[in-house]
Amino acid sequence: MEAAGRESGAAPKAGIASTLASFVKANNDRDADSVTACFSKDAVVYDDGQIMRGAEEIRQWIAELFRKFQYVVAPTNVRELENGEILTATINGNFPGARVSLDYHCRTLGDKIDVMIIQPSRVTK
Repeated sequence: MEAAGRESGAAPKAGIASTLASFVKANNDRDADSVTACFSKDAVVYDDGQIMRGAEEIRQWIAELFRKFQYVVAPTNVRELENGEILTATINGNFPGARVSLDYHCRTLGDKIDVMIIQPSRVTK
């Protein structure tokens, strides 16, 4: 399912699960506690060669990203999966390259993210 990107960086209202919309908003608000609240207590995140297990490691990981970088997450696409979704987003910020398109492969458990694998998108717009 296609979700139109928004210039403001806010999550699209249609086509994106409320959990992922909350994840995007919390990132753009730079709110580590709200980002962490999007995940189950035993969630696992794979990002840039790191593995974060559990809410506390996830909170530390996102807090460190917020400390190091200023960025905005702008969703461009959502693809439905049997047990989750893949959110594609453009990330603009003060990191090397200044712009990247990432796929957030998410497996959900109820209304929480249980597993998230973050990797560069195959197609960059």
